Amino acid sequence: LISEYSDAFTPYANCSLLIYSLRDHSYKRLDLPTSYDYVGANFSPSGEQIVFVRQPPSKKGDHADIKNSYANGEVVIMNRDGSGYCVLPIPRNRILFPILSPSGEKLAYLVASSDKPRSRGMHIAFFEIWEFDFKSGEHQLFAGPINFYHAAVISYLSESEIIAGAIFPEHTGTVERPDYLN
Repeated sequence: LISEYSDAFTPYANCSLLIYSLRDHSYKRLDLPTSYDYVGANFSPSGEQIVFVRQPPSKKGDHADIKNSYANGEVVIMNRDGSGYCVLPIPRNRILFPILSPSGEKLAYLVASSDKPRSRGMHIAFFEIWEFDFKSGEHQLFAGPINFYHAAVISYLSESEIIAGAIFPEHTGTVERPDYLN
């Protein structure tokens, strides 16, 4: 089980990764470079690797600084014991919730693709699902563009199917938007 914490009110300050042991009810803080914040961690299906996003920490804590930190996220993969720390060759972006495919050959992740106009809902960006292929080294849209209003989590159902906890795409036209999205 991976957990995150922050010693500040904002979730973008001093975020670390911890492994919680159900056996002895203890936390093990992963020894990671202190020059970054770490968010959105997940174990691989085998439990042997961890994928997560690292971001430069917010220095000032104001909206523009936090947004800049968020925009420079990178995906990292490492072994459960902390060895093999590797930043993947995925362009820096507003990356969330990386997850490995069942075979471990691919990695899916959410990207806050573009800012929404202020009058277009409570969330600051539209979201897309991207996928990185470890064999080819390529990253591309999994499907789309879709422009989810909000996305919170993704998971592989199989090597070619991903389920997303997301609010409907922007251009569906058939779903009435709830008031809080307007």
